[in-house]
Amino acid sequence: MRKNTECPDKLDLIIKSSNLVDFNVDLEIEDAVFKRIESEYISGITDKDLLNSDKFFTPYWFAVFDTCYKEFPDSYKLEKRKVCEVIYESAKSEKDFAKLNRLLNHYIDEYYTIRTNREYLLYLVEKFEKWRTGKDLRGEPQPLSNILTESHHILEILPRPKLIARLNDDGIVETKLEHIAEFAEAIDGIEFFRLRLCPICRKVYWASRLDKKACGKKCSDALSQSKYQKHNQDEINKRRRENYQYKKGLKKERK
Repeated sequence: MRKNTECPDKLDLIIKSSNLVDFNVDLEIEDAVFKRIESEYISGITDKDLLNSDKFFTPYWFAVFDTCYKEFPDSYKLEKRKVCEVIYESAKSEKDFAKLNRLLNHYIDEYYTIRTNREYLLYLVEKFEKWRTGKDLRGEPQPLSNILTESHHILEILPRPKLIARLNDDGIVETKLEHIAEFAEAIDGIEFFRLRLCPICRKVYWASRLDKKACGKKCSDALSQSKYQKHNQDEINKRRRENYQYKKGLKKERK
């Protein structure tokens, strides 16, 4: 019976949402966004009734939403914002504004989840890449066979929330968590060597085949072309010179 090498559904969803924004882009931490926008909307306000008004806070939550999602593609964020705008335009009571604010808060929580998952996912891929190239966590050269058989290798991703991932003797990820149960459940039991970063577009992908070197056909073709050019640069330069001389000769004949 053939072993199932497809990406687990939960991990696939995390990878897709994490790839919405280029991994070279640093997504803002929510606390910094809250503090910056809060100074614009709340500074100097002392009336307790006004501070407790859902209607007053709605522009604040819209601003937080726009700031958090500014790096996301329009196809992803505009639909969410449009739903909120429809509710805002028809809102009449504090109850309506409270409902809208809860929805905006839900989207901001969703942003937090995506941002956090991106950090963990990228950290895992980068560490696993070192393991694949024969380096342990200290960056010292080490045979891959040793890494796979030494089950004491511990990976602490971030201090808060804390997730610990370890490799068992078969190179399978086992997790212990203090938080982010969804992410821990998604990576628990995966074969770490199938989780990779595309060398062309810098997106995370799952290698269902071990010889899969890029995320898709387009990037795979670009990678092959890049390797060909690297190893055949002299031949390519020779052809370019010949082509230039040929075109130059044609121009002389026409004159």
